[in-house]
Amino acid sequence: MSKLTRRQILRTATFAALALFTLAVAAQPVDTSKPTTVVGSGTAASCTEQALDAAVAAGGVVTFDCGAAPVTITVTAEVPVTTDTTLDG
Repeated sequence: MSKLTRRQILRTATFAALALFTLAVAAQPVDTSKPTTVVGSGTAASCTEQALDAAVAAGGVVTFDCGAAPVTITVTAEVPVTTDTTLDG
C-alpha cells in the first residue's frame, strides 16, 4: 500500500467539502406560500391534465386546489419541464 501525498489528501478533502456543500444547497426547502400558479378552482373536475400542463409550462411554484378529497390527475403524455418548477401537492 502506498502512502497518500499531502496534495492527494487536500484534493480529496476539497472534493468532499464541495460535495457536501452542493448537497446542502440543493436540499433547501422551497417557499410554496405564494404559488405562481394554482391548478384547479376547488373542485376535482377543475384539476385537469390541461390545467397541469399549463401550470408546468408557466414554471415557478405550482400548487393544487382540487377540493377536500384526494384527486388523481391522469397524465397521458410526458409533461416537459423547461424552467424551474416546484410542484406542491
